Amino acid sequence: MILTIQGTNATTNQFFRNAPLFANGNPSRSADTLAGTLPALLKIFTFKADYVHPLNDGMKMEAGIKVSSTTNDNDLALYNQNGQGPVFNPLLSNHFIYKEISMPFT
Repeated sequence: MILTIQGTNATTNQFFRNAPLFANGNPSRSADTLAGTLPALLKIFTFKADYVHPLNDGMKMEAGIKVSSTTNDNDLALYNQNGQGPVFNPLLSNHFIYKEISMPFT
């Protein structure tokens, strides 16, 4: 039997500057500047068990099971940088939670 539990918790800083231009290279409008954080929490759980049963004439029967669960929690918060301090932008921010459970066996 094997039991594995892994996890990470990290935060990265994000910075985006979008300066759209006309085909001639002139600015089409003022640039947008966004800054934010992306905290991410990742959890992985795995369990595996194998069974081997010997049979006659050197043959054997094998069976096993593996169960895994993954959770990924990302909470992106972006802020417009307009010169008067950061302003939270709810249209570009996102809290994404992904959960997956799989139970294949043979």
